Formats: sequence, C-alpha cells, structure tokens
Amino acid sequence: MRRNLGRNSTLALVAVLALSGYRTSQASPCPLARYGEFQVTQGEHGRSLMPVLVDGRPLLASLRLENYETETRAGLAETLGDRVYGGRGGEPAEEVANLGSIRLGALTVPNPGAVVTHARIDGDLGLGRDVLDLVDLELDLGHGVVRLFSPKHCAGNVVYWTNEHLELPYRDGYYGPSFEAVINSHTVRAALAPSAAATTVDPDLFATLGVSKHDGRVDLDSLEFGGIRLRHIAAEELILRPLDGDFGARITATAIAEKPGILIGADVLKRLRLFIAQGEKKIYLTVGNG
Repeated sequence: MRRNLGRNSTLALVAVLALSGYRTSQASPCPLARYGEFQVTQGEHGRSLMPVLVDGRPLLASLRLENYETETRAGLAETLGDRVYGGRGGEPAEEVANLGSIRLGALTVPNPGAVVTHARIDGDLGLGRDVLDLVDLELDLGHGVVRLFSPKHCAGNVVYWTNEHLELPYRDGYYGPSFEAVINSHTVRAALAPSAAATTVDPDLFATLGVSKHDGRVDLDSLEFGGIRLRHIAAEELILRPLDGDFGARITATAIAEKPGILIGADVLKRLRLFIAQGEKKIYLTVGNG
C-alpha cells in the first residue's frame, strides 16, 4: 500500500492570497469549546487511530467520516455489549452491539449502537457519522493530532491557529461531507477519509481522467480542492467494501450511486490543517501544519 505522496510531490497555492479565497479570522465573543485533543497512532493496516473510552474501557477507534454507522469488530462486540439481530437497517444478517457509552474527552455519547463486522479492521471501533456528527472536527494530522469541539460557536470562529485561511462549502451525502474537486482538469465529487492511509480514486473514472493503475498505484498529475492544488499524487483504486471488507454485508444502491470520484486520505490531509464546521457546512483549511 502506498502511504505517501511520492518523492516528487509538491503542494502549492492555486493563486496569490487575493485570488485564492483566503479569509482573515477575527476575534469573536463566542469562542470554541474543546471536547478533547487526541494523539493519532497508526494501525496494522495503516488506518489512523485515536483513543476512546467505551463503557470506561480504553480502546482505539478510527474516524470513519465515509461511513454513517459506527462499527466494532466481532471479537470485541461480545465483551462490549448485548448483541442484537436485525440491526438498524432491518437486515436479518446485520448484528449490532448495544454499548453503554462512548466517551470522547469531555463528550459522552450514551447508549450508542455499533454494527458488528467480521472483517479484519484496524483498532476496536470505526466511529461513524452517527457519533461524529455530534462534534466539529479538526484534523491536524501533520502533527498527529485530532481535536473535537462543541458545534456551538460563532460562525467562522474556528481557525485559531493562523490569521489566514481558505473556506470550502460542502454538502452532506452518503459518504459524509462532499465537495467538488478537480483531478487532471476534470471535476469530480470528493469526500474525506481521514482514517485511510491512502487516497483512493474511482476506477470507473480512470479513462476520463487519463490515468491507469500500475503496480497497485494510480498516479494523478494534479488534485485541486478548496483553493489548494497538489501535484503528483500517488493514489490507489477505490473499491466499495461494506464494513471494511465484510462481504456478508450489503452494498446499498445509494452507496453505489453516490460513490465519490475520490476519497481523500491521510496521505493528502496530513499536508493540510482542516476544521469541519457542522453547522455552517463548511471546511476551513490552511496549507501546512500551522
């Protein structure tokens, strides 16, 4: 698996500040309230993991923005909570572990459910948007840190680490926050996958984008989103794998219809610093680690 942008990767602004959409942060009377700051580690299969407490038990979880439902591995589910058959989707084969609580720093999520997967996954849990939609999320992967905030704050009062930033509106979709990106001068839909080690591209678009897979890698000449332009991206093929490869699970028609052109992984996101503001449906970002 390729886990970096390659030796020749470069990161540049699309234009000078006046033309790139940079805004200046201003002081506000309603500051951010931080739930917690979490050090990120890397799992066996390359996913970024952060510490959480489940029923008071310290575990490791990935941030699965591309999934709505929180997941747990089967061997752990039996020790965490009661198993329920039928699950949230009403599928007879779907199993859900009813947990007592998930604690993320100062935030406690009571009585969450976690879909049980029999696939091999990194960590103990994959936190989906059923949990992550409760917070504003800052990705500072260049420093190996994620931070969670209360979504109750003044609009735009989020970029506390610099005076200048870019703003990227997004809409909610099956794969989470999505927005337009440009690959090799072609516009595609993009979504964020901060727990994934590698950025992935829909193989159905390879011909349109003028790319092909060689030795498991897809080389992109350029990727642009939110006023940022990256060059020479080494990506991988995007393959739909329900519940991280649990082929006993179902791939829904919506999942297929809304499949993004690109899922932007940690290999790219570590070059940026992002704040996802749920209430505003906007991603605030800066180049570099700040």
